[in-house]
Amino acid sequence: MNKLEESLHIPEIGGKMIASYERHRDLSRQNEISFSWYVQFTIPGPDSRYDPGQAKVSAKDIKEIIKALEIGLSKITSLKAQSFSGEFSKRLYGLYNPVIELKAKNRIIWIDISVSSRSFIFSRTLTPDNIALTIKKLEFALQKEMQMIETLKSLI
Repeated sequence: MNKLEESLHIPEIGGKMIASYERHRDLSRQNEISFSWYVQFTIPGPDSRYDPGQAKVSAKDIKEIIKALEIGLSKITSLKAQSFSGEFSKRLYGLYNPVIELKAKNRIIWIDISVSSRSFIFSRTLTPDNIALTIKKLEFALQKEMQMIETLKSLI
């Protein structure tokens, strides 16, 4: 096994941190080892016939997702204070996988996060409480990045 995994228990989207390594196959670099770390979001399909939607997200992108969620949470608070009754949709993060969108309709305001399988896109709705918890879990994950890589190095 060339990886360590730790669950994040993020509401609605699961999530786990993964640190892994790979030995280079190129003869000129055969003694070199590359390490990586990412968070993987997983949203299951409606039943077992569907592969789950998954997104692998680097530390740099996790920081961008945290910013997007913070902006979304701020906008939710602002729209609720204004008693917004129209319809609204704005992409906060992502071109493809994952995608985070702020949505409002009939005085209900939420954030959708979508991830893709090979054939389908699955999304989950995050409430303001879940958004705040997701931000905390992702900040925790960023703090664990180097620790997981160092642990992995010590096991090789």
